[in-house]
Amino acid sequence: MIPSNYCISELCFRHAYLVLAIIPLVILLIIFMKLNLIKFSNKDDKKEYKSKVRLARFLMLLSRILIFSFILVAIASPYSIKTRMVEGDTSLLILADNTTSFEVFDTGIPAKMAKALEGGLPVNLRYIGSDMRSNIGDGILNNIQGNDNVLVITDGNNNDGKSLLDMVEFASSINSTIHTIELTPEKTDVAVTIIGPTEQIIEVEDIYEVSVNNIGSTVNYHLTITIDDEPYFDRDVEGSTSMQIRKSFSTTGHHTVTAQITNPSDDTYGENNIFYKTVKIYTRPAVLFVTQRNSPPLYQALEKIYDITSATEIPADLSSYFAVILNDIPGNILAPKINQLSDYASNGNGILFVGGENSYERSYKGTLIETLLPVSIGAGEEDEDSDVNIVVVIDRSQGTYGHLPLMKSQVLSVLESLDENDNVGVIAFSAPGGITAQHGVISEILPLRDHLNTTVWRVSSLTLDGQSPFDYGLNEAFKMLRQKSGSRNIIFISDGQTTNEALRQKTREKAMEIASMGAKIYVVGAGTDTNVNGVVSSTRDDQFLSQIALLGNGIYFPIDVKNRLKVIFGESDQDKEFLNSLVLLDTNHFITRSLSIDSTVSGYNFVVPKPSARLLVTTNKKIPILAAWRFGLGRVAALATDDGTEWAGLLLKRNTSELITRTVNWAIGDLNRKSAYDISIADTSLGQPTTIQLTSIELPDSDIKFRKEGPNKYLADYSSDTLGIHEVMGAKVAVNNPEEYYNLGVNQNFLSAVEDTGGKIFNPEDIDAILEAIKTQSKKPKIEIISYSWILAMLALILLLLEIIIRRLNEYRINRGG
Repeated sequence: MIPSNYCISELCFRHAYLVLAIIPLVILLIIFMKLNLIKFSNKDDKKEYKSKVRLARFLMLLSRILIFSFILVAIASPYSIKTRMVEGDTSLLILADNTTSFEVFDTGIPAKMAKALEGGLPVNLRYIGSDMRSNIGDGILNNIQGNDNVLVITDGNNNDGKSLLDMVEFASSINSTIHTIELTPEKTDVAVTIIGPTEQIIEVEDIYEVSVNNIGSTVNYHLTITIDDEPYFDRDVEGSTSMQIRKSFSTTGHHTVTAQITNPSDDTYGENNIFYKTVKIYTRPAVLFVTQRNSPPLYQALEKIYDITSATEIPADLSSYFAVILNDIPGNILAPKINQLSDYASNGNGILFVGGENSYERSYKGTLIETLLPVSIGAGEEDEDSDVNIVVVIDRSQGTYGHLPLMKSQVLSVLESLDENDNVGVIAFSAPGGITAQHGVISEILPLRDHLNTTVWRVSSLTLDGQSPFDYGLNEAFKMLRQKSGSRNIIFISDGQTTNEALRQKTREKAMEIASMGAKIYVVGAGTDTNVNGVVSSTRDDQFLSQIALLGNGIYFPIDVKNRLKVIFGESDQDKEFLNSLVLLDTNHFITRSLSIDSTVSGYNFVVPKPSARLLVTTNKKIPILAAWRFGLGRVAALATDDGTEWAGLLLKRNTSELITRTVNWAIGDLNRKSAYDISIADTSLGQPTTIQLTSIELPDSDIKFRKEGPNKYLADYSSDTLGIHEVMGAKVAVNNPEEYYNLGVNQNFLSAVEDTGGKIFNPEDIDAILEAIKTQSKKPKIEIISYSWILAMLALILLLLEIIIRRLNEYRINRGG
């Protein structure tokens, strides 16, 4: 069946089925033209008449077929899509950082560059940020217009307003190109900071990181670290350094950590030479662990952290517990308690369901237990039909000489790692002689199980041939995907090497065009890295290849990416351990934020996350493992593997168990919510307001003005103009100097974001390179749809008029002859 929108090479039809209507139309016209409605007295007259009109009838039939065919094809709306470059805005907007942290660089650079560039193009210089407020992201957002060129002269440190990295991405999405320059500090400074938890459970070890940032010349200094005013570290240090402190506290209440630099050999700001931090220690929260097993591994791991109580059934009163862990409890035991558990969660408490042989699809399906879970119970069967469509594109140009065997190996690894039910096609492209681009279809898009062996053999036989028309390879891959329903993906394998900047630009445009039509481009960088005397060089162009992936809404991977591609597309059954490797799917949740995990499970329950739940962890086969949601005022998480007895033993090892403890901590929630009296204050900086959180049955006498937030909950604002550790109503709060002093030097994440979105990092002295780049990048691709319907309609009309004229002339000739 021909779909409504169908393409043949560059030509497409919006209503392609009308083209097929030409066939029955021709048949009907032939039948109609053969009809003879004239009656003859004898056969000889009939024969004579047919002989006279045979040619005229044939010409009439041909004319009618052409006229109606032109009309039908015109109605089918033929068109083609053309991309052409149009001249854009060649002016340059310079946004200059005007904050305190930028003063360690040459603050006259923006004005000097604006003056030097004015002779080559229109320049507008504006300053963003001020003093202690580095709202650089807001400055970009408020000044870009779309399709413009922006040179942001900044250290990339943003401590207020919208995220700078998000704004760079946003600018790219509206075709505003963000560039920046290389900056070298003119001043020297050392700054110390402490990163660590604000809350901790008594006698449970946690990590605090003390970092010293040295910019400019190398500085010698003395570093002192104290914990609760007791010396922990006290010695001379040189240059930038970072150290981790693993610390547990044996008493509850507020504790302090202080780091201080003294006697620096050179320093610009003394304000950042000391940093204070407070941490509040709580008693172990009470957790109920309901299990039918005798001391399972999960219980043994958690009892070292929490005040945990083991029970074989759910007691009538749960009010003393912060969270309840239901360890593989069968549905017939759990179902009678579901109303009690729902009320418990709704009132602000947490529940963690742990899977196993007796739970989820074994006994929860179709019961009220499902109403409490963030997941629905799955059937546990995989569909053999996949809606994943992939075309693997191989660059077999001469530029890949020297690493073609490595590229072949990588292609084979990718193919073998894909799910055998996915629909996969493979092509290889080149331009023989550097003249005409060609591609060879190694495999059409078919379920991989039907052609894997044949494709592997064909890939192994590939040879080098010609140059690298990258845009052509992408275009041919998308032609194969265009008519496929489901997800459409391209895995583009190349070294990205070319000296042709026009080809780079055409490839970027093609990636954008393909992405705009709903496909994703994953780029695999083929090549090798060499290290000579400490200098690393690569045979692949990582920057160009990462731009293709970014514009194609995909991801860029260096050559050794077999496992990471498996995470995206699934994999075969050959590697059972990797089949169940865990993947962090959502990294913006409390449980998974800044977490890394390298673990496997050997089994799982079959569940499907509900629409309002957050799926946090899966296997790389996309099997849900951990999902969570809010239930009333409380929190419910579902772990679809067991307690470590059979399936999840590796998950409980010391270096991977943080996923479990974070999940329990999330379920527990606020550690002070069951206290009769509690007060906490978040650390702050000079003059910046912070919040006092008070839990109390009665509001105590105080000069502080509290506002009621809920039952026994009160909030108040607090700020201080005095540096150090302050005590307020028995609570401690750290007040440091403004954040602007601590974030000095160039933020490398900002530089990476600029390059990833197609911008460039210029040498401020290379004015010619800046002018050339702005003029080149001001040319923007414009996609045009060219319609051919009017041409076909005109042809039909001209043919009809010619037919009428010929008929009239013929009648005139006959009449005169008569």
